Amino acid sequence: MDFSFNYGGKSITYKDLKDGVTDKNLSITVKTHKYNEFNATEWVLWFENSGEKDSKIISDINDCDMILPFDIDRADRRSMYIPKKTDLCVVSMNGMVESDRYWENARECFDEYTFNYDYLYKLPHSTKKFANRGGRSSDKYVPIFDVTQNNKGYIVAIGWTGDWKAEFTECENGVHVKTGLKETNFYLKPNEKIRTSSVLIMEYDENEDKYNKFRRLIKNHFSHMACTKADKEGLFAAGFFGSVPSENIVRHIKKLAENGITFDEIWIDAGWYGKCQPNSMSDWDACVGEWDIHEETHPKRFQDVLEEAKKTNSKIMFWIEPERARSNTNVINAHPDWFLSLPGTTNNILNYGNKDAWNYVYDMISGYIEELEISCYRQDYNVPLTSFFAG
Repeated sequence: MDFSFNYGGKSITYKDLKDGVTDKNLSITVKTHKYNEFNATEWVLWFENSGEKDSKIISDINDCDMILPFDIDRADRRSMYIPKKTDLCVVSMNGMVESDRYWENARECFDEYTFNYDYLYKLPHSTKKFANRGGRSSDKYVPIFDVTQNNKGYIVAIGWTGDWKAEFTECENGVHVKTGLKETNFYLKPNEKIRTSSVLIMEYDENEDKYNKFRRLIKNHFSHMACTKADKEGLFAAGFFGSVPSENIVRHIKKLAENGITFDEIWIDAGWYGKCQPNSMSDWDACVGEWDIHEETHPKRFQDVLEEAKKTNSKIMFWIEPERARSNTNVINAHPDWFLSLPGTTNNILNYGNKDAWNYVYDMISGYIEELEISCYRQDYNVPLTSFFAG
């Protein structure tokens, strides 16, 4: 549960706070939860300014800054050292690959969601660093790591939807782990309160099926079944690209039902909006941001689809990417101040700091939920984000 950060240029640790290092313009709350049946602990930090003045600068937050104990064997450290399978290692998983890499048949596509084994004995300074890319948490790496030796160890997971970092260093007593947000440098105004990334650490021994143990931990305590009132582990959906005319979708639903095939959801994916051409899958991206239903493709605004779906006890799943808009769309021309833009790109990112922009998205999504009686809302994010917020 150890953590660290800089405050006004001074390094602060969890132990410092326990010893009474405080500031009337900054308080730290650590919310913890133990999952004893899995030998796991989760915690998250909250930074709050309850004072009357701005806080000092808060930077370099490491939500986890602790040593995981291992019995380090340094007997064999030759220059030609070849690691054994049971040596001290950080196991990581490759994350998602950008879609254009698939079009190019790039080598990295074959390695998506495969494991990497980094033996700390071999690395320069016995340190291995990881970070996601582009603002999406599972882009490049999945933020879950296995720190292991002799089939014992710890699974370390970072809970954050944006940029994160992780660092693992061999030290005298084990492995020094530091995780947190990739870049933090801010202050809090009076009455402001924020949280940072959560940390989940599960310990295991050589007699345990560690990965299935971790899966059970996630399923029992972090899945939608555990955290919501959902009564199903998943949904059975019939997917239709949004540019498929409504009359064709209705015909398919009928034909499937005639053969005894029904679904929980009728999934309307991208391409139902703006100037997207009927029966085309090529222009869905160019029209992102025009969230008006295509009148030619869907003259009844999906009401015929909804009516047919109800006959089979199905509901509507609807796809929107509300936080992005192409430069040639009407919303950009009418409200350029609602979006963040960069030279050389036609993508524009919604600025939630603009109240009118927030209301625009809220009204649009809630309007479709009500109009189409949407049961499951599906959202994508198809562009890297970090560069839009840099500087």
